Amino acid sequence: MTGEIKSALGKISLLILSVGFLGVGMLKLISYPSLVASFQKWHLPPWFIYVVGLCELCIAVALFYAPWRKKTIVAAAILMVGAITVHLMAGELSQLYGPTVVLFLLAVLWASESSQQ
Repeated sequence: MTGEIKSALGKISLLILSVGFLGVGMLKLISYPSLVASFQKWHLPPWFIYVVGLCELCIAVALFYAPWRKKTIVAAAILMVGAITVHLMAGELSQLYGPTVVLFLLAVLWASESSQQ
């Protein structure tokens, strides 16, 4: 794969990830009812939705700051592994697609970052 293609895929992944984390983070911070219900169903404390939402907003912004990008990718991957774990423990196998796609996009972004150095 040429460097130009990797770079283009990285930029597309960056935009998709940033918009996704921004949107989902905002929904958590405004206590979107279905998300609140999900956190309750998973037996997570009520304040945890705000922690996750704030983390997601920080990730959305930090992805655009190149010096922090690789660390942000790692933080986002850890968050997605946590989401996958919660869904598995709740028996919500149909909910694994979202975090898995995000992990894939994070891997694409990581690969594009590695090829630029």
